[in-house]
Amino acid sequence: NATALGRVVLNLLLNAAEATNGKGLIEVRVFAEGASARLEVHDDGPGVPAELRERVLAGFFTTKPEGSGLGLLSVRVSAAEHGGSVALGDSDLGGAVFAVTLPAERG
Repeated sequence: NATALGRVVLNLLLNAAEATNGKGLIEVRVFAEGASARLEVHDDGPGVPAELRERVLAGFFTTKPEGSGLGLLSVRVSAAEHGGSVALGDSDLGGAVFAVTLPAERG
């Protein structure tokens, strides 16, 4: 579903922009890995502390004063609906990296 996957990318870019206060560096990287494709959104913001990572991806959890906790939940649900997954880690830019891995369909 191209629309749902577009929202995944938009949500990850919005989160990265908020994490960097609109003044930082954001990189989107795409990789082909065998039968999968991986999209990574990196930023140079403050990152996500290791103890919060599972909660951030679980949904209805936010560190933002006006956040709903639905953005990353929708990313995780959309990835799962497409047979994929989402992982959160440390970016080589200094902030966070959200990686969405999906089955690749070659045409």
